[in-house]
Amino acid sequence: MYRTWQDHPVFGEEPFSKRDAWIWLIEQAVYSDEGRMISVAGCETMIMRGQLSYSLRYMANAWGWDDSRVNRLLKRWEKAGMIVLNNERGQNIITICNYEKYQGVVDEEDRRSRQERNRGETKNNKSKNAKK
Repeated sequence: MYRTWQDHPVFGEEPFSKRDAWIWLIEQAVYSDEGRMISVAGCETMIMRGQLSYSLRYMANAWGWDDSRVNRLLKRWEKAGMIVLNNERGQNIITICNYEKYQGVVDEEDRRSRQERNRGETKNNKSKNAKK
């Protein structure tokens, strides 16, 4: 699915369900094989494919929940083996277990070819938008 589909105005400001929150985590995770360098409070950390890093407050705001409800759900998902939580130097690093399964990718070669295709589509869309 398109990664920002939940931002569409038709959904308004309604709070997320647990399913919505799970999809949001998957959508926010790094997709690139190269990972992404993030910086929080002056600390730089590399997060890799299938990982994301947000504060409880940020997720609570995005989901329309309070911090404690987000924390409880993350702990429940960790206990169920869906995610791994790690707090490095004050940064929450969430690793989605079996991330590849949620991407609909059969094998490594298929994943790489899909990623290359997506990069090409992104470049084409940027070129089209620039011409407009």
